[in-house]
Amino acid sequence: MNKNKKRTALILILLGIIILNAYPSFGANWYKGTLHTHTGFSTYSGYDGNPDTDEDDCLLELVTIYDYYFHNQPGKNISQLKQQALGLGLKWQSFEDHSYCLDSSEFQTVKTDCINAQQNGTYTCLAGEELSVYDGLFDKESLCFNEVFKSGAHIGANGISSYQSQSPTGIFPISYCPISPTAQNAIKNINNDNGISIIHHPVTPLVWDMDSFEYVSGETGVEVWNGDWDNSLIYNQKALELWKNLRLLKGMKSFAFSGTDSHGDAVGEPYQNVYLNSLDSNSLNTGLKSGRSVASNNGWIDLSIGDKHMGDVVYVVEGDEITLNMGYDVDSQCYPLLYEGGIKSGEILYLLDSISGGGTKSQDFTITKNSYFRAECFSGDKLIFTNPIWVDIVEQISVTNNGDDDLTITSITEDKSWASVSPTSFTGSNKIPPGQSRVVNVTIKNLNEVLL
Repeated sequence: MNKNKKRTALILILLGIIILNAYPSFGANWYKGTLHTHTGFSTYSGYDGNPDTDEDDCLLELVTIYDYYFHNQPGKNISQLKQQALGLGLKWQSFEDHSYCLDSSEFQTVKTDCINAQQNGTYTCLAGEELSVYDGLFDKESLCFNEVFKSGAHIGANGISSYQSQSPTGIFPISYCPISPTAQNAIKNINNDNGISIIHHPVTPLVWDMDSFEYVSGETGVEVWNGDWDNSLIYNQKALELWKNLRLLKGMKSFAFSGTDSHGDAVGEPYQNVYLNSLDSNSLNTGLKSGRSVASNNGWIDLSIGDKHMGDVVYVVEGDEITLNMGYDVDSQCYPLLYEGGIKSGEILYLLDSISGGGTKSQDFTITKNSYFRAECFSGDKLIFTNPIWVDIVEQISVTNNGDDDLTITSITEDKSWASVSPTSFTGSNKIPPGQSRVVNVTIKNLNEVLL
């Protein structure tokens, strides 16, 4: 190859690199978007923004009359909300209209418009509902005005594929407070429909708190940050404490979420920053369920141990040392608070040096009990709440098949043994051949199940 050809080839290679770098990668990355966004179907003025066309109006949403006349915020459709979101730097939205406003046809409109709004690598969305549920015998909501229909709470049903109804509906004022579904059944129904179940604003100043919070379980997560943090500081803080005390410290796996609760124009924060393999609705649904996301208005923090991240469980032997990594990319300098929690033992707080821009911090811990780690980062009105990464202690056992499925189980990590047992965990494809042994890690809390 002569010099001119070499020079031309080099120029083409460099030009190719420049062209490739001119187009951003839309693969695995952090994407910020908003949960708990209402379309016009949850407003007085309707999906078309016109209160004179009654078919799509929600007359039960009386509070939005004020927004319409005094804040110039008529209801918006998904196309409008998408354009506003993109202008705010958001990549996705999850739409949740009130179940007492929405019928099955209107839900299908939201679902279809959301599908049509998908823009590869630029924008995606989820259709859903804010489902009103029965909140227990002793709950009495001030807006119900009734001694029979007096209980109500709200659960977000994000990414569901089919309309979920409440009963009764469309009747003022008792539709605010249905007798079905119950909160627990609603969580079950949402999860069964491949949805993301989020308990909304469990602590509020007036209405729609969740009195049955302690008695339900299985939700994907809890809305610990609803709307503006400053205006409802005490209630968001109480929601955060509720999630910590009645979920994390009780050994339950539940994630922290934010929600704008907007009913007119799109709102840019608080947002949920979520790690996705790609920007599409399926990845968004999976990503939010995985727990690798943060409630924020200041970028993201990602906790990891080895190749495990927030939402994951890391298994170790008692006494093992782990290195907890805290990767971050924040918009404004903030001061991290790292929490180590244990079931029934409370949380230990570690104060870390301030962070700004992007980077990583690491800290070593010796694990002596089942634990979780989570972080918060504060600086004025800039906040980040991470989800936990869990660390569970395992028992290492050796399982020997003595013949005729007579198994001996011997603990490797402790001086214990169990003879002549036939664990169901080692049947079928997991069966151990006669005369052979297998070393297995089992969590201490599940050890008894293995020995059944």
